[in-house]
Order: sequence, then C-alpha cells, then structure tokens
Amino acid sequence: MGLLIYSNQISVRLQYICKFIFAERLNCAYSITQHAESFEKHDGPKINYSNRTISGDCLQLMPHGLLFEKGIEEQKIFCFDFEGHKAFFKSGLGYRFDIFAASFYLISRYEEYLPHQKDFYGRYNSKNSLAFKEGFFNVPLVDIWINHFATVLQQQFPSFRYAMGSFSFLPTYDIDIAFSYKNKGLLRNAGGFFKRPSLERLSVLAGFSKDPFDSYEIMDTINHQFELMPVYFFLVAEKNSVYDKNILPGNASLQKLISQHATQYDLGIHPSWASNENGEMLQNEKRVLEKIAGKTITKSRQHFIKWICLKHTSNFCAMALPVITVWVVAASMVLEHLLHLHFIGIT
Repeated sequence: MGLLIYSNQISVRLQYICKFIFAERLNCAYSITQHAESFEKHDGPKINYSNRTISGDCLQLMPHGLLFEKGIEEQKIFCFDFEGHKAFFKSGLGYRFDIFAASFYLISRYEEYLPHQKDFYGRYNSKNSLAFKEGFFNVPLVDIWINHFATVLQQQFPSFRYAMGSFSFLPTYDIDIAFSYKNKGLLRNAGGFFKRPSLERLSVLAGFSKDPFDSYEIMDTINHQFELMPVYFFLVAEKNSVYDKNILPGNASLQKLISQHATQYDLGIHPSWASNENGEMLQNEKRVLEKIAGKTITKSRQHFIKWICLKHTSNFCAMALPVITVWVVAASMVLEHLLHLHFIGIT
C-alpha cells in the first residue's frame, strides 16, 4: 500500500513539498488525509504530520508551522548538526526536524522574498543566505535529507519502496556574444581597437584568422561524440548597452547561426539586461528569437544570472516560460520548480 500522510490542514505549500519529495525525488505513491480515523486504519507506511498523538505505528513529524502560514514572514532559524550535515526547524518528538518545512524553505528560496541586501548587479547577495552563513552553500542538502528520510521510513516500514532519481547531464551554453570581432561593424571594431589595440582583431577581420569566439564546430563535435543534447541560450537584445554587447538580431550571420542550431538543438532565450525592468521588452525578445529559429521558445536563463524572485517569477508565469539556471543553491538542483511558486503561497 502507498504512503499515507496525516495533517490537520492540507495547505498548498504542504501539497507542493510532498509532491516534490515523494513523487519527484522518491518516485513513490503517497496521499494526504485530514481524517484521523482513516489514517489509523491504514495498513501501510504512515507519517503523522501533526502535533496530535495518533495510535498505531507511524512516523511522527512535528510541523514547524511554515507550511500553514499565509504570506511571507522572517523565520527564526537555528541550525544544528544532523547526520553529519546541517538541519533546522528542530523537533523534540519523532523525526528530529521538520524536513517538509525546511525543504520548502530552501527550494522555494524563501529568504529572497524578504527584504535583503543586493549585490553590485542588483541581485540577491548570496553571502547573506542561510546556506552561505552555515557552510552548506555547495551541498545538495535537500537531497541528502530526503535520502536519509527515505531510509528511516524504510527501516520503520519494510514495505515502503522508493527509487531516488538517477543523475543526468545537460550541457548548456550562453551565447551572449556570438563573435568576438566578426559581424560587429566598422564603428564597434574601430572603437574596440582604439580602446585595446589587438593584432588578433586585425587578423580576424582581414580573414587570416578564425574568430576566437567561433567555437561552434568544436562544440558540435563534442556534442555528437558524447551524444549530448545541449540547450543554447541566445541573447537577442535589439539595442546594445554596457551589459548587452551581443551581435544585434538583425545581423544575417547571427540569424544563420541561430537557425543552424535550431535544427539540431533545443534553444532558449537569454533575456537582455534591459529586459529585467521591462516585461514588454522581454516578450519582444522571445518573439524575435522564435521568428529567427522558426520554433517556439520554452526555456530561459537570466543574463548575468539576475533573478528577482517576485518580479521575474510573475513575468515568466505570465509568459508560460519555465526557467533553467545554473547557480548553486542550498538545495538539490531543482530550479525548474521556481515558477511553481506563484501557486504555492509565495507570490
């Protein structure tokens, strides 16, 4: 029989984290109930996620309360050592901490919705994060917790079966500037040369040398040799700026490059810096890339990895556009879940 979870309340946050832990990470059947009598009669693995004492064999998990709150509030967090790693939301009964609430706090990037200090680029400053301060910034902590939790469940309930997901490798490339010297026009190359004289630039422009950024054939060779299916993220800002130095999308060589990659690989949008403050501009860049590629674009990765949770989550939800990103966070690498936050009481 499948796993049954009892809770006094069934909130959207609880449903979200249970789906993540049990369906997506452990690949096991589960259900949640508010009916104590049905829970008591269940003849299978059980988790009592409440402060209530229920008779029968079950794993007690004392709720911290975060999953039943409305809105976003500063959380008092005190970390402690747990099986050689850090944990928080400690419990005095049953399992040693509220793994549901703690996991939700990390994978939702809860602290980034609170008032916080930004870095030079206006991003959340990772040095202020719980993960950085407590020394688990580069640790897949949520996966470690889940693995231990599953082991405990199986020890208590030998019938409990699960299968942790296997590792897969997805290479991704950000094409911020498709070519270093080629296709930039006379003025940009002249300005670049006077700012930083380079014989390499002259050699490339004269046709004697290959552009140093033109490594696409090498990447193709690697992709085919190892049977990789990468995602290429193209920056197609229609106006250059300090942070958007791409080849403009009207350039024929860039269009050819995008079209060639669209026939072989999955493409994504690399939103311009300027589009961070302009949702209409972001939608236009997506349309531009789709027109050149001849295909629908369903992936994005932020330029300069700039992500402002509330603003960008709403923007991308409105566009039905999921986000792939590769920064390191204090959780398992599940950032595809970011856009679900709109539905789980965070936004």
